[in-house]
Amino acid sequence: MAALQHRWKSGRFAPNGAAIPEANEAPYRPLVRGGHLHTLLAYWLARWQRHSRARPRRLLLQDGDQLVLHQQGPRSWRPGHPVAVLLHGLAGCHQSSYMVRIARKLVVRAVRTYRVDLRGAGAGALLARGGYSCVCLPDVHAALQQVARWCPGSPIHLIGFSLGGNLALKCAASPPPGPVRLQSVVAVCPPVDTESSSRCLSRGWGRLYDRHFVRCLYRRLLWRKRRRSDVLMGQLEGKPRTLREFDARWTAPVWGFASVEAYYQAANSQGDLQQARVPTLVLAAQDDPLVPPEGFLAVRPSPQVTLRLVPGGGHLGFVARGADDPDRWWMDWRVLEWIEAHRPCAAPGGQASSMRELTPCLKPGGCDAD
Repeated sequence: MAALQHRWKSGRFAPNGAAIPEANEAPYRPLVRGGHLHTLLAYWLARWQRHSRARPRRLLLQDGDQLVLHQQGPRSWRPGHPVAVLLHGLAGCHQSSYMVRIARKLVVRAVRTYRVDLRGAGAGALLARGGYSCVCLPDVHAALQQVARWCPGSPIHLIGFSLGGNLALKCAASPPPGPVRLQSVVAVCPPVDTESSSRCLSRGWGRLYDRHFVRCLYRRLLWRKRRRSDVLMGQLEGKPRTLREFDARWTAPVWGFASVEAYYQAANSQGDLQQARVPTLVLAAQDDPLVPPEGFLAVRPSPQVTLRLVPGGGHLGFVARGADDPDRWWMDWRVLEWIEAHRPCAAPGGQASSMRELTPCLKPGGCDAD
């Protein structure tokens, strides 16, 4: 554990806990110091981004609820070319800024993308009685299986953010059955220790995030209930005061758990870090106000996992003060580098050190919501 602690402080992990060589690292200097400030700054900067045009496609689940997958890809894309499936975080949807931004960059590099609205979110708000959670892995499996039918023979990269990152890690440990070519997984800021993340929200500045999440989730649930009478309300009889209370009165009963503690135990993805069966990149920040870095130290990752803990970045922030990347969104380029390095045609061990070395397959204008 002492050796792991030392490597964690350096901000560099590689498969099985080994240090990442300096030559493989893109320089990263956070634009601002402090996890709270970085998180809020990234959220504010991203609000001005233009949404990308996409084709919504519905997926019928076994219980009658539906998901919506927003397809976006270059005109030149053909079956067998790479595909990326993106999962949003808590209170997010396909229009979340990180989803839009990374999907647009992937399309420019000839990767078809599917931004998933999890059950009851975004464009699928009125297409489901239930809602999503940290344990809705069967929904993710169904989405991947459907994408494999739409894109036969294509390698699929799964990218999850925050709550979606937990789902991505669970999928890395338990890939979907059937002919799904799950080529790689990326999890950004996953709350691997759900109980610890809950405690972060209950104290100090964390209470601001707590109130924000509860307000968004409760308002969305009421909006859905007014428009569809059979929406599941769990045990909610009034507005919950905290996210933990929301999970105790809605998430846990709706998903069949006897208590919120049982739900958090099932949602925990530390075991999935140990059992990952496909190449997996985990990006996280030591100053994340919602995800304590100690959660990554408690287990030794699978040899398939590359864990990169950087000193600063906040939660889904990672805005750089200056780098070799085309823009300041450091997180985006590390995701793109990973996918480029794990294309089936990539040279063995040929992980690019900077996106400047990667030649885009298309000019920015050469894409279409096909």
